[in-house]
Amino acid sequence: MNDKSKLALAFALGASVGAAIAYFLTTEEGEKTVDQMKEKASEIKDQLDERFEKGKRAVHDLVDTAEKIIDNLSQQKS
Repeated sequence: MNDKSKLALAFALGASVGAAIAYFLTTEEGEKTVDQMKEKASEIKDQLDERFEKGKRAVHDLVDTAEKIIDNLSQQKS
């Protein structure tokens, strides 16, 4: 198979897949699927936001604890 044939085959395959996806997404079932995906993505984003905030609080608490330990050690040396 020469390069032009490979390119034509790849183009035809890509166009076919694109058309099938477009058709699916315009059906009622496709719209439901897209809505479900959006809802799930929103849930995942909310979970990641919560975990990020929890991580920030943990780091802040760790820094506070480290500062207190350093202050106590400094006072003991004085």
